[in-house]
Amino acid sequence: MAVLVLLASMPAALAAKNAAADSRSGVVRVLSLYEVYLVDLDLKLGETSAVGSAFGVGRAGQETDLFVTNRHVVGDSTEIWTMYQAYQFALGKAQADAMAQETPQIHDMTTQIDFKLVRAYLLKDDYAFSSATGLDTSRVVPCSVLYQAREDEPDLAVLRAAEPLEGRKALPLAPAEGGGVSVGDTVYALGYPLSADAATTDENHNTDYAGSVESVTITTGVVSRFVDYATENARIIQHDAAINGGNSGGPLINDKGAVVGVNTIGFNLTGMDNAATTNHSGSVVSEHVMKVLDSLDIQYDTYRGGPSPALVIGIAVGVAGAAAVILLLRKKTGGKKTAETAVPASAVSGELRLQGVSGAFAGRRFPISGQVRIGRDPARNDLVYPANTPGVSGAHCVLTVENGQLWLKDLGSSHGTFLPGGNRLTANQPVRLSPGDRFCLGSETEMFQIAVKGGV
Repeated sequence: MAVLVLLASMPAALAAKNAAADSRSGVVRVLSLYEVYLVDLDLKLGETSAVGSAFGVGRAGQETDLFVTNRHVVGDSTEIWTMYQAYQFALGKAQADAMAQETPQIHDMTTQIDFKLVRAYLLKDDYAFSSATGLDTSRVVPCSVLYQAREDEPDLAVLRAAEPLEGRKALPLAPAEGGGVSVGDTVYALGYPLSADAATTDENHNTDYAGSVESVTITTGVVSRFVDYATENARIIQHDAAINGGNSGGPLINDKGAVVGVNTIGFNLTGMDNAATTNHSGSVVSEHVMKVLDSLDIQYDTYRGGPSPALVIGIAVGVAGAAAVILLLRKKTGGKKTAETAVPASAVSGELRLQGVSGAFAGRRFPISGQVRIGRDPARNDLVYPANTPGVSGAHCVLTVENGQLWLKDLGSSHGTFLPGGNRLTANQPVRLSPGDRFCLGSETEMFQIAVKGGV
């Protein structure tokens, strides 16, 4: 806990304004590139892009390579299009219109379209990406998806950048319903809404997408309530700070600059007589974020009251005298993140984690305690794969901790359980694993690694 000094008090409104402005350095713009497929014909239609927002986590006020956003900003997705829409996307409007003249039914015929993520980037500035000139790779930082929630979980994802972004800092978190914010409080939504990009859209509809700290948009609102949204599978802060397309994944902060939610959904409900319109927004509560970060053993700071975190951090450097105050930022997990340590499994049997490297569980971690059965059958497994996952059997393999040692056993799977080098396990013959060891189900498409709590 750091003892810091505060030069002088300031009005609450001014402190909140400074906190919101300072928090812009914790926000980044996400660019996701997708391949688009026509599922019925297994045909690639082309490529497209999407943009969203994200915010840094880690040691508050320090540069970071870890960012939280929404799953729908970086995740694969499926949509139902008309055949006309599919042809227009792939061939252009003129050819789609010509085909529609010959076969008018294509306006009514529907098909499944898959969007598969190819790459995600974080934009460094306002000149990194333009719809006219494309992507300037010298002005972006590639990132990997460390965690992606399932469809039935809160809409969250965690990104790891290839390197920390210069000038982009981690923001502290505050438990939304644990004192971070209350009904009637003012909140601030930060991000890069598409509505703000109209400033750089020309007469040909070409847009330069903003990505600098200075271009972060701040909207204000008041908390209306906390509510469980069934369609979002999450606890939501309902408020009236404006959220538009592109805001998704950005932080909702309180007047101290602490993140209390993730901006996720916007509503515009028009009355039946089209005379009344109700606008409100929804942000996934920060408690869901903390739970995800805890499961990944990612350290972060929480704010528990007192002056603005950004303000106190700035004042702490080189100031002497005046009254001492304590910044109530609590480190959530101990120690700096380090590489996996090759230690005997017996030494860490209670701290082992199963890390998804590729496939259905890529980027997710699960504690290993007692026995973890893996396969497609929900009735027989602890870690359950989607029913149509190729190469994975109903009951595929099992991890067991016995006497401080970790063992892996194939359960007679059809496509096998493999160790590095293509070594297939003999059915029902356990092999010992240690931290850092990897294994695959069927192929390298579904790969796991044994990790230690606190390691990455």
